[in-house]
Amino acid sequence: MRFLILGILFFGQIVNPLYAGIGSGPAIHDRNVIPLPRPTTEPKEKSIPSPINPITGILRIDDSGSRSTGFTKGLVGISFNDFLKKAETLTIREIHTSGNGSDYLELGVKFPIGLEGSTLAFRAGAMNYDVGQQNASLDASGNSDFMDANFIKPILKSKDLNLDFGISAIRASYIENRGGGTSPGHPATDKVDQRLDLALYFNFYDKLFNQSGTTGKLVFSHGDVDAAHIVDDIGGPSGSFSKIVAQFNRLEKITEQDNLYIRFKGQYALTALDAAEEFSLGGLYNVRVYPNSEGGGPDNADSGFVINFELERMLNKNLKAFAFYDFGKIQIY
Repeated sequence: MRFLILGILFFGQIVNPLYAGIGSGPAIHDRNVIPLPRPTTEPKEKSIPSPINPITGILRIDDSGSRSTGFTKGLVGISFNDFLKKAETLTIREIHTSGNGSDYLELGVKFPIGLEGSTLAFRAGAMNYDVGQQNASLDASGNSDFMDANFIKPILKSKDLNLDFGISAIRASYIENRGGGTSPGHPATDKVDQRLDLALYFNFYDKLFNQSGTTGKLVFSHGDVDAAHIVDDIGGPSGSFSKIVAQFNRLEKITEQDNLYIRFKGQYALTALDAAEEFSLGGLYNVRVYPNSEGGGPDNADSGFVINFELERMLNKNLKAFAFYDFGKIQIY
């Protein structure tokens, strides 16, 4: 069991949310996870749609990288919105970590289908990494690529409750080479991970305490790992696997100035998992005492959960303070 209790005050400028698909994009190690948006505390009133900004973007530099590829991480992203007048979005993102530890490039497109609010999205990406600075004896480097398709269809729409059904497929390949160790110059890892996800997305509003809003999803995943070669020290199970993923974000409005923001995500493995499908506690949106992809032991874990609490106070329109508490637990299958 790992946990962190922190009571600190943090000041920061509040940035208006960018167009979906840019501002809250997944981290490198979670590239096959579509993050949930921050909920609102009450339904938005219908109004005349404002004009769509044809180009939106983000530039961000932070220290949310990993120990192996460099803590300092830079993100550049740009979205082209509604350029064909079909309510579509084309997104390009590039992520780079310090010391040439890793480079990640992603291209995505999302567009509506029909008149019922259904959407179809495609993504493709590739990453190169070099961890020789962290472990010179192995001098490991490698590359991976992926592509996925995601279809979401509304099944219930109301003022206080919305349900969507989603189906997605992802295929990813991983190759790692080593300049040292027992077999220098030969691939230490060469594998393909294919997975199908069935998901139920939901959001609802309630007045359990005051005004509250919740977004969430429940996902069943089944896939197959085809490993042409894996060395013993980074080995993982080959063949079929299954797991269940649950996630929700909840925003409680305490007063006009104070909010409680709760985030939960968990994973339960029905079979032993390959490293690409495992769960770790570390990262900027997990237990924040651990660096990215750490906090799970040498092999991370098959099952686990993380819950975050943030007590926020608005100081003015552009400034807020918050104290947070993070807790996580993992289990190896």
